[in-house]
Amino acid sequence: MPEDVNANGEEDAAFWRYLIYEMLLLWNTLEICTPAVLDNIVNDCAKPQLTIKEPIPGLAKLILGTCHELCGRFPEAIQAYRECIEIRQEITTDFLHIPAFAHVRLALLLMANGGSQERDEARSLLRSAQQFKGYDFECRLSVRINAGLKQLTA
Repeated sequence: MPEDVNANGEEDAAFWRYLIYEMLLLWNTLEICTPAVLDNIVNDCAKPQLTIKEPIPGLAKLILGTCHELCGRFPEAIQAYRECIEIRQEITTDFLHIPAFAHVRLALLLMANGGSQERDEARSLLRSAQQFKGYDFECRLSVRINAGLKQLTA
């Protein structure tokens, strides 16, 4: 098989794996994956996006952050969520669930593992997440946002 065909085949397979990982994330089933499976997902999502094109900008970083978080690698998770938010900063019209989930997951992680400065940032992230409207799973994420904000005021 020619080298360029193999590269395209790998890129095509990665494209579809990202979408499968997105479904696992949205349906809260990444949490039941074994550490070995999560490490495989991390390896896929950590590949340079110049060689493997993700189907939605920022998706790989959101999945990467979630996998790191589930494995207890909190600094890596925080970095990945921040990178996702940065990638999505200029994209305000489509796939709004990506930045919304990144904001909420980062906020909840900061709340659980930080001090007062992190709690202030978490509050700001949750309020920013409330600005995203009209995406899939918005109602479910709104519950998490409101619970987080309530916890911050308690």
